[in-house]
Amino acid sequence: MAEDQSCFIPGISASFQRSFLYYANWFSPLTMLLSIWCFVSNAIIIIGLLRRGIRFLRPGLLMVCSLAFSDLLWGATVAPIYAGFRIKNLMNRNVCEVSWQMYEMVETNLEIPLTMCFLGTIANLAIMSIDRYLAVRTWHRYKVLVTKRRVVVVCSLVWFTSAAIGCLYQFKILSYTIFHLIMSSVVILSALVIIIFQIITLCSFRRHNNAVTQMMEDGGNQANSVSDQTAAAERELTKTTTYVVGILGLFFIPMASAIVTGIIVQKQVARFLQPFIIPLFTINSGINPLLYYRVNKRVREAVFNLIKCQ
Repeated sequence: MAEDQSCFIPGISASFQRSFLYYANWFSPLTMLLSIWCFVSNAIIIIGLLRRGIRFLRPGLLMVCSLAFSDLLWGATVAPIYAGFRIKNLMNRNVCEVSWQMYEMVETNLEIPLTMCFLGTIANLAIMSIDRYLAVRTWHRYKVLVTKRRVVVVCSLVWFTSAAIGCLYQFKILSYTIFHLIMSSVVILSALVIIIFQIITLCSFRRHNNAVTQMMEDGGNQANSVSDQTAAAERELTKTTTYVVGILGLFFIPMASAIVTGIIVQKQVARFLQPFIIPLFTINSGINPLLYYRVNKRVREAVFNLIKCQ
């Protein structure tokens, strides 16, 4: 019986592709372990921050919870289901058969969580970038512009919209073309928002610090203390957002560049990279809680209090 080579890229050695796709499966146990870490670590972040109630959180930390939920959902659904399928076929050397079965499995079981995680992550980062811009450029009016209620409404809208799009595509109400047009439009728009507002925010950061310093010098000791605490909290949230965006870009940009290059040279590079896409984004989702903990003092305090049951 002839070997199925329908997933191979023309112009590249079939034996190399066969070996590459077969041995790429051996990353699956690591992906499964990372999915457990993603779920547990992000759950700790969310529970630690929310356990005292929304009214005790800054709006920026509510956005961190929303972003952490995206990583938690990834670790609870996409990564373990994908890794479980790969582990089940770990010894199957018919790599093309495994690849096509995996695509069918994704279409059957993972379209909704994949859409929710993907749109939830990129949209939440865009919202957080705008929030950090407002915190830096309009710090004297920030508490009026960005309230907890508005943050809850916007984050809820993000998750409702992403779930609705995923469901509509899963149940074939949206066509393949319209679905990918929506996804591409959201990605391009969100990426532009993130890049533009991150650059403006970073460029304005020094002027913001100078303005806060001047304000503290003009006020009394109590005003100094309050202003200093507020400025420190907003700086931490700004750094947290910047680091998360940077890490995501570190994983996403090279992969996207390779896929675009493949389209230009008319090679199906996406097929070649497919075994690494979900593992790499699982690593990214596992790094984020470490960044929250490392950069943000309030996240550290929330985690410590949760562990100590305080």
